[in-house]
Amino acid sequence: MVIQQIINKSTWSPNNLKKSESHDNFFSFIETSRNIPDIDNPKRFFNSTFEINIHKLPTIGKVKKKPWSGSYWPMRNGIISVRYGKYGKNTIGEWNPFHMNYTRRFTFLESINKYNQPDDQRQQTQYNITNFESYVYDYYSPSEKYDLFMGDDSFTLTNWNKNDGMKYIKEFKGDLPSWFGICHGWAPAAYYHKKPVKPVNVTASDGKTTITFLPDDIKALASLHLANLNYKTNFVGAICKVYPPNKPITDNSTGLYLDYMCHSLNPGSFVIVLGNHVGLKSQNLVIDPLSDHEVWNQPILSNLIRYFNLVNQEFSSDPKWVKVPIEFLKNSTDKFFNFLSKRSDMKTVSVVGVFINITYIYI
Repeated sequence: MVIQQIINKSTWSPNNLKKSESHDNFFSFIETSRNIPDIDNPKRFFNSTFEINIHKLPTIGKVKKKPWSGSYWPMRNGIISVRYGKYGKNTIGEWNPFHMNYTRRFTFLESINKYNQPDDQRQQTQYNITNFESYVYDYYSPSEKYDLFMGDDSFTLTNWNKNDGMKYIKEFKGDLPSWFGICHGWAPAAYYHKKPVKPVNVTASDGKTTITFLPDDIKALASLHLANLNYKTNFVGAICKVYPPNKPITDNSTGLYLDYMCHSLNPGSFVIVLGNHVGLKSQNLVIDPLSDHEVWNQPILSNLIRYFNLVNQEFSSDPKWVKVPIEFLKNSTDKFFNFLSKRSDMKTVSVVGVFINITYIYI
């Protein structure tokens, strides 16, 4: 469980405005100055009507379907062609059985070249046929088991998983970033499919070889399936596409990002999405908890929203009790307040701090 703290400004119109102005237009709650793209509008996320009056949105939410934990199946290890067992034939790294850890992680090319298929299977069935089932159980990756089950002598799925990262090796000089993987498949699979809790024994297409799919094997196949399935995604927010060694442009005084794409998601939009989707409907939601160039998809379990006064740090579940006039920020000598006030919409009358405590399922 990891806590993400988001403290930033949220804006809305004063209480004496007409309902259509205070509750029914996003200018009152979402930063829209400086020709900002429409990436933050909650309308991009919802397929139907949704509540935009924040006073009607729950500050506590929890999903009905609890997601299960799993791996993001790093591309660096050949995605689901990885042999993850804690044995000498694993393709993750050099395993120390005494200290129960990896003393060194393999590079991408080292990992995918630790075994070759179908050569490995030909060798095992030729010289060790009586113990082949045990060999499969102890060493085979999820994709190898699937290819064996399907009778695919070319090991198409396994070799596709191994080679998928080859398109990046020139860009990253022979290795791959450790965060590359299929978390975009694991995160929805974690709540779309029921949690695998026991091994499943099946007979291969040869009619005689028993294959045991362990729970992690099943999670791997489910994750890969959703990672490559063609379906519509409702997405709101932005991805910071500034890769190291380059860094996003920052404000000289505060060090905060100036590139709007690197802000991840406007807090006002975040409150509306969480309040509707998780708070009112208890539906599952996937977030990226980071605002840098890496993308980590994590399924939410629950959230807590609290509002606070930027001046005296007092908290409240009702934002109207802790709002601060925008003039205070504009006239303040605090460099962060000045930064916020300069970036606020012209219609902004008051601001409020937002504290969002999110519990999500970790990989």
